[in-house]
Amino acid sequence: MKKLNFFIIFTIFIIKNNFFYSIDKCIIDFNFCINKIYDNHPGIYNYEDKEFNVIFINSINDTLNKIMNSKTSDERFSIMENFLKKFNDCHLNIIFYNKINKKINKNNSNKLEYYNQFDYKLLEIEEFFYYLRLSSFFLNKNQENKFNKLLLDLKNIKKCKYIIFDIRNNGGGSTYYAEKILSNLFGERYFNQNIWEKNKNIIIGWRASLDNKNILKNYINIYKEKDLIIKEKLEKVYFGIEDKINKKENYFFEKEFDDEIYKYNKDKYYIEKINPNLNLKVIVLINNKVFSAALDFLDYLFAMNLDVLLIGEETSADTIYMECGEEELPSKLGIINIPRKFYIGRKRKNNEKYYPNIYKNYYEINDLKILLKEILKDINYLA
Repeated sequence: MKKLNFFIIFTIFIIKNNFFYSIDKCIIDFNFCINKIYDNHPGIYNYEDKEFNVIFINSINDTLNKIMNSKTSDERFSIMENFLKKFNDCHLNIIFYNKINKKINKNNSNKLEYYNQFDYKLLEIEEFFYYLRLSSFFLNKNQENKFNKLLLDLKNIKKCKYIIFDIRNNGGGSTYYAEKILSNLFGERYFNQNIWEKNKNIIIGWRASLDNKNILKNYINIYKEKDLIIKEKLEKVYFGIEDKINKKENYFFEKEFDDEIYKYNKDKYYIEKINPNLNLKVIVLINNKVFSAALDFLDYLFAMNLDVLLIGEETSADTIYMECGEEELPSKLGIINIPRKFYIGRKRKNNEKYYPNIYKNYYEINDLKILLKEILKDINYLA
């Protein structure tokens, strides 16, 4: 019994010690974060966002003093998290491994998955009325086949009068998947034309840095087997960033929606408007955990010129700074996410939320049949 107690105590000590965060480790991590933000974040030289640099400069000494005077590991974890929260940017954050539900990716034993994982549920409630639950737009390699099955299912929907998109708790991921879902439901040509018309003036500024160039290189390797058009677009950005680095300039600018990809001859492609799916009514369930790529999903829906009804709670929000790239902290206790690009001319403004047309909390309803019955009652649906 004594041996067993000793083993338990020793095990607890090892677990705690793995997450012991000394002042020295914390200061090294803090300096690492400061340098990575300064070298890579697009806000540093964005003179239209003067507040970013004010927060950046004013917070350094204050945060350093708090670290020096801290007493416990938990206090230091909080100090680091609170430093980045001052920027009020959901994409600029620090994630410590001891505070998340870690799942090991089987394809890469060192890769920790800390996002909600992609899953979906597509149901035909009754004739021409569908429900689609989208838990996330973050996919690992194992989930690509499941996503492709969803795209095939959407293409096979020949007629649809109503569709409910349930994106509650969807914290985003990649806008690539949000685009694919809608383009497969409404038709790629119709989707692309409307996206281009609504967003043709949006400009993206990529911060020109070596780290960001390397991140683009990784993206290119990912998309070379997935989507050649996206791969070619990323290559333009990659070489554009490389050119600006060589010229010692701070940004490479590109159009969000490339004319060559999205702009079509109307006479040829607007024929798809006769598709009955384009006359449907869209209901979207939202809550305060919807942000990032899930907000882009809503942007795209509203760009489709459809009747869209939002039900639930107000969403979260994001800034004009996007495209997170993560870097592990020197302490190996967590990672920092840093945005790499920013929007100019985006219709949804900095930290702007979506608000529901109907405020309704469905949290207590776990049974899908009961949930759908409640939604139909709330929208006064008559079959």
